[in-house]
Amino acid sequence: MIPIRKAEVEDLLKHEHRPCITLVVSPGVKEVGLTTGVAAYRALVRDALKQCERYHLGQIEEEALFEPLNALEKDTLFWQEHQHSILIYRSEDLFGMEHRIARWESQAIVDDVFHLRHLVADRNLDVNYHVLVVAKNKAELYHGNLDALVLDDGKLVQSKKEITEASDNMRQQFHSAASPAHRGSGSNAFYTGAGEDNDEARQDQIRYLKALDEEVVAALVGSREPLVLVGVEETMARYRKYSDYPNLSQETLRYQEEYKDIAKLHRDTLEVIKKEVGDPKAEIVAKIGEEIDHPNGKVVAGLESLLARAEEGRIQSVMIAVDQESIRGYFDPVLLKVVEDDQGEDLVERLVRKALDQGASIYSAQETLAYLRY
Repeated sequence: MIPIRKAEVEDLLKHEHRPCITLVVSPGVKEVGLTTGVAAYRALVRDALKQCERYHLGQIEEEALFEPLNALEKDTLFWQEHQHSILIYRSEDLFGMEHRIARWESQAIVDDVFHLRHLVADRNLDVNYHVLVVAKNKAELYHGNLDALVLDDGKLVQSKKEITEASDNMRQQFHSAASPAHRGSGSNAFYTGAGEDNDEARQDQIRYLKALDEEVVAALVGSREPLVLVGVEETMARYRKYSDYPNLSQETLRYQEEYKDIAKLHRDTLEVIKKEVGDPKAEIVAKIGEEIDHPNGKVVAGLESLLARAEEGRIQSVMIAVDQESIRGYFDPVLLKVVEDDQGEDLVERLVRKALDQGASIYSAQETLAYLRY
């Protein structure tokens, strides 16, 4: 089986072999369950196989093309690890994959080119960040973006060791959620209340937090991406005081037992990041609402109008609905007209590629199909 690797736009644009299979598997098995999710994937693969009939592949070619896709269906570990919506790209010489947050309509697309709108939408909104969780008798470091949060396993080995081999004073500062002294953090976590007046215990904790910060700074050397702190407020406030990391998030999240679910931790930390860095898509949607009915506004709607603007090199932002269907045909660059034809190219994909050539931003929309031009 050809190893799956991250799908890169450059690779998908310069492919040399047809047919090109694009599978949009949405939502992921996290929402629908493993059995249902795999069954939906199997149906997409069958659909892709049927669409390949027009390419008149030989039996050997067809089996080679679909072998890794069929093998993926039986890979239970893969589906357990990749529970978000997934984009899969397959041709004779390429097998790529990417996770997405946007809920595009599930579909199998077989064409002369890979379909990129699902992959490139919202990419410029992506923000990379880090998360430090100090709770449950250990410290953990994560890195995340819009699509996922991943544990940086092994980067805080000494800190874990120090927690495991904590001094008696430090052990006295661990309280369970059931402890009457615990003040509502909802976790087994660093807690400073009982030892707040104990100078020795406090100094033990300060020494630990300083050592932990040294490890964090070393692990993230050179990074200025935001670091979200998760734990007991008093402890993380003290960490914040002594930290040398250059970009700590302003908000600290109180640790919850639900954060054992990394998807929940991802959602909550991402909300912290969005509040601090802003939401460019929300600003674009607001601007569309302001300008769409204005006689001198810069919003135009409709595929034909946008393809015309694309030919003129006047596209800055494009917003495409997640349930947008393919529209096949031809675009006359002289008359600036669309002629629909089932045998023609996918015109939505043409728009996306034109927009990419012009460095435009591409966004996914949940309801209507709209385009923004500047």
